[in-house]
Amino acid sequence: MFLHKHFLGADDRDNDRDNDRENEDEDKGEDADIRRNLDHVLSTKRGCSYFQDDFGLSDVAFRTAEEVVETLTREIKENIEVYEPRVKVVRIKEIYDDDGLKVRLEVVLVKRSNGRTLQMAVDLRKKKASFTSG
Repeated sequence: MFLHKHFLGADDRDNDRDNDRENEDEDKGEDADIRRNLDHVLSTKRGCSYFQDDFGLSDVAFRTAEEVVETLTREIKENIEVYEPRVKVVRIKEIYDDDGLKVRLEVVLVKRSNGRTLQMAVDLRKKKASFTSG
């Protein structure tokens, strides 16, 4: 789109339509970039980087279920605030399976640029983030 607009001289009728499409494409591209960045940050083991010891999530294998939820909730908030400033954490909620076990954390985020909501689920067993909508 950039090349078309700036170098190929699109006429004015196309500009409005192209701008709408470009804004939509930029938003989708930004969403994908946010998802990719959060996936990298949250799938990294905390402490693996000697120069950023708060980057990633802790190994919680030897903690109680309550400690796991408390620790990961705090670390998810911290990591998003520091390493993904394009979004803000609105809520983190525990989701249970049929057996009543805590299986994942549902994280609701809001994009600072346009107020759109993104939802992410973090599997507590695998410490893997996946986006469920947005």
